[in-house]
Amino acid sequence: MLCLFLFACSTHNVTLHPFSENDVTDTDSLPKVDKLPVLTRDVSASYPEQMLTDRILGEVELSFLVTKTGNVEDIRVLKSTDISFAKSAKEAVADRQYLPASSEGHPVECRMHLLMKFTPY
Repeated sequence: MLCLFLFACSTHNVTLHPFSENDVTDTDSLPKVDKLPVLTRDVSASYPEQMLTDRILGEVELSFLVTKTGNVEDIRVLKSTDISFAKSAKEAVADRQYLPASSEGHPVECRMHLLMKFTPY
């Protein structure tokens, strides 16, 4: 099983969407997991003020590593409609905390993908 996780939350209609296993990259160097990471501290992305005022939609695709200790590292913006959305998404993901993924009962690193949509209504 590839390491893959799904989130669901909203902040001014900031919605997170899952990816399929075909969308996961960089997994060759990571171990297969028996148990996916579990989100223990969620941090919502803030809607960039000017984008909210102008009612502009946004979308950010991220990839990040959940470490053996449950911290988030190596956050990569894969796509973004605007740099302000990317900055907000990265800051929110960086502050999250997880119970780490495991393989055969041992904590392992796990790369996750996330699509965050910003909707001003």
